Amino acid sequence: MKRHVFLSSIALTCVMSGCATLTGESAADADARKHLDLARSLEASSALREAADEYSIIAEQFPASSAYPTAVRKAALLYARPDNPDRNDSLARFWFHAYQELPLQGQEKDLLGVVAMLYRQVDSLSADNSHRQSAVDSLTASSRRQAGTATAQAKRVRELEGELERAVEELKKLKEIDVQLSKSRRKR
Repeated sequence: MKRHVFLSSIALTCVMSGCATLTGESAADADARKHLDLARSLEASSALREAADEYSIIAEQFPASSAYPTAVRKAALLYARPDNPDRNDSLARFWFHAYQELPLQGQEKDLLGVVAMLYRQVDSLSADNSHRQSAVDSLTASSRRQAGTATAQAKRVRELEGELERAVEELKKLKEIDVQLSKSRRKR
């Protein structure tokens, strides 16, 4: 809210003082320049979130101004910057794409080509990572099922071993009875 009041007061001061007509700039260029100065000061003071937002405002509200290319480039860079608390790859891409649409030359055009290639690699790596994560999840679920099966089978083996022990004991008893019967028959 305070920021909007501050921005409104800057715009009102500019209109009332007629500063745009003194420098020969259009009113839109003068407003864009004031926003650009504010964005630069926010960036210099490490208020990256606010600076990125301000550059975005300039790019959205003043697309015909001379500040537009700078605002688009800076918005893209700030949204991609790792130390920005509001880092946003989607917005960075959007602004990089908007910047790529501008008439660029030489090294700047080459650098944007590199950025575009890096974003394609990030997409590819993200897709690979998603596939790997799916495979890991599938293997984890499979190992859990197998562990459950192995546990159930181990329990069944213990039950069968117990039954086998009981059967062996019964056989021993039967053998003893048989031996005693044989001895008693011989005595007769």
